[in-house]
Amino acid sequence: MTHPTIDPDLEELLRARLRHVAEQAPASDSEAVLETIAAQQTRRPWRAALLGSAAAAALVVGWLSVAARDATPPPSDRYTVGTARGPLPAIPDGWRWEAYHDVAVAVPDTWGYGTSGVPYCAVKDVAERTTVGRPGAVPLLGCSGGLQPDTVAVAGTFVDMSPSRELRYRVPKVTDGDTTGDRTTRVVGETAIEVQAAQPLRDQILATITPLPASGINGCRRDVPLINDPFWRPAAQPMPDPDTVADVAVCTYDLGTGGGLRAATQLPDSAIRRTVDAIVAAPMGGIPDREDCRDDYGDRITLLRMGDTSGRTHEVVLRYSGCAHRGIDDGSAVRALTKPALADTLSGAHQPDGFGMELSDVMPEAAPKTR
Repeated sequence: MTHPTIDPDLEELLRARLRHVAEQAPASDSEAVLETIAAQQTRRPWRAALLGSAAAAALVVGWLSVAARDATPPPSDRYTVGTARGPLPAIPDGWRWEAYHDVAVAVPDTWGYGTSGVPYCAVKDVAERTTVGRPGAVPLLGCSGGLQPDTVAVAGTFVDMSPSRELRYRVPKVTDGDTTGDRTTRVVGETAIEVQAAQPLRDQILATITPLPASGINGCRRDVPLINDPFWRPAAQPMPDPDTVADVAVCTYDLGTGGGLRAATQLPDSAIRRTVDAIVAAPMGGIPDREDCRDDYGDRITLLRMGDTSGRTHEVVLRYSGCAHRGIDDGSAVRALTKPALADTLSGAHQPDGFGMELSDVMPEAAPKTR
């Protein structure tokens, strides 16, 4: 049998092209690799003939070598999480992306953070309630006129995100596309997004709402094993030298059935060094479990993804929500949760709304002390 051959010059051209595609593709995102190939084939149709079965096999091998970079050295006894920055639409300068489970929405950078569904009579200053809200603990107050008036003058300006299944309990009934007063409700996948703002800002925000790709945003994937396996551990590798850390993605997840990516942000440059220093300096050993512990992991967990100047990604898990297994886990060791390590990471969109009394001395001051 005569085996097929390929011209050596053509083979070298093919290999060079595949190396280039592999280098440009997001790590561990096969769909992105294929999208890159398709786009480049459209621009250069003459190259399409090069992508036969042998080329496809070579592409898979090339992609695996790229995807493996973040997983070196191999994980201890678990599996690794890859990530890629998702292809989201362009947004205006001075705006930022916010994520919740399966949706992304953009808001101006000046907006703060809050909780979805806060009773309007609990708002002390309407002018200061310009916030992105996610589900959490709210004051148990009964306000005349309903929980959330639909005018900016009374209840403020906000984007509130919550599971869409909760809309069934609203009185009056609320469905996708409904507009009352200054508020419009959208439903994307399993998430409801309520946008309350004066025009034209409301329409500008609504236009940015988009399904969140699996690759996520801001360095945080949407589909990670932590959601259903909260004791997942990162690849075992030494903590990076703080001088080499260039960026830190802060990724918080709701755990269990119906869970998902709760918030995804990049740590500000001014906070990177002090946070990494604080984690490295934290004493070995987590916080002891409660003797009466029934809820092992709680309902929330945070993953830090530290990118260093060599291109390596170091993953660190913060466990704090439950009554067991609490600590800072880098895959090799578990350190104690400390106030300096959490001050910048568990703030804003990542701030917990409940935790055990044992953590009251280390949690950011604005968070509730007990649960």
